Amino acid sequence: MVRIFLRGIKTRYGNILGSSDFLKEALKKYDRRKGNVGIYGKRIDDKYFESVEKVIWEFERMKSISIDDSPVDTYEGKRLRGELLVHLKDRAGLAYSEIIKFYIFDDLKYTSLSPIYRNTKKRLKGMRKEKLLQKAP
Repeated sequence: MVRIFLRGIKTRYGNILGSSDFLKEALKKYDRRKGNVGIYGKRIDDKYFESVEKVIWEFERMKSISIDDSPVDTYEGKRLRGELLVHLKDRAGLAYSEIIKFYIFDDLKYTSLSPIYRNTKKRLKGMRKEKLLQKAP
């Protein structure tokens, strides 16, 4: 019977049983998600999304408002915030955890973003149908 002695290596992640070669390989696999992984480390559809800056700039131009000055305590301000949420999610491909970091959304709870998105998307879809019906001869 051959006995192999494996020594334990203490790391900042805890104790690892194995050689230093194994430690390098384990840390390499552990750190693969950290840092700037580029577009290929995210969802496959992310490479087709527009930049956040472009989406916000176009939204401000389309609505003739500034997001920083937009009052969210009024009904109209809440509707605009909902529309911006739809644009950021659909066109920029942001997750709710990224959207909640914006100043205009910081007074909302994370769990409220999904119902706001769903209701606003439904409202916008209804508005588009109404416009199409009005244009029809």
